[in-house]
Amino acid sequence: MKIAYVAGPYRSKWLVKRVFNILCARRIAIKYWKKGYIVICPHMNSAFFDRYCDDEIFLQAYLELIQFVDLVVIPKKWKNSTGTKIEIVRAKELDKKVIFE
Repeated sequence: MKIAYVAGPYRSKWLVKRVFNILCARRIAIKYWKKGYIVICPHMNSAFFDRYCDDEIFLQAYLELIQFVDLVVIPKKWKNSTGTKIEIVRAKELDKKVIFE
């Protein structure tokens, strides 16, 4: 099976916006599970862990995971997300397919 990685904004100073970002990523993850992919969705894996660990720990770990995936899926409204921009650069460095939803 191929592996899809769901990128996209997570952080926000407002809790409701973080919940919204998680739900948007979840929707994309479900879509790709239905297509037959194994899905890595960082938003679901470490939701609300940011209170316990520095964001950089998660970002670096997820950037490492991109090397093992077949494609990276980018949601709408990603352009203000610093983390997503870094994920896109990493995916392109590794010659991974990048899909913009």
